[in-house]
Amino acid sequence: MSAKSVDASTGAISTVLDLARFDSALDGALLLHRETMSAMWSKVDAMPTGLGWFVQNYNGQTLYWQFGNMPGA
Repeated sequence: MSAKSVDASTGAISTVLDLARFDSALDGALLLHRETMSAMWSKVDAMPTGLGWFVQNYNGQTLYWQFGNMPGA
């Protein structure tokens, strides 16, 4: 039986090198404009999330995270 979506529970995986490349491209604004990242990582009203990402502070550091439930094709 094959998965009908791609998410963390169905085995979306990466190599360490590909993850590092993704992180570098994200930091360098090669994937998204800085304005888009700012909107994505800013809380909306009283919600705990920005555009799909949870945003919280822990020990003086801002954390951006999600639990990976994003259905794919």
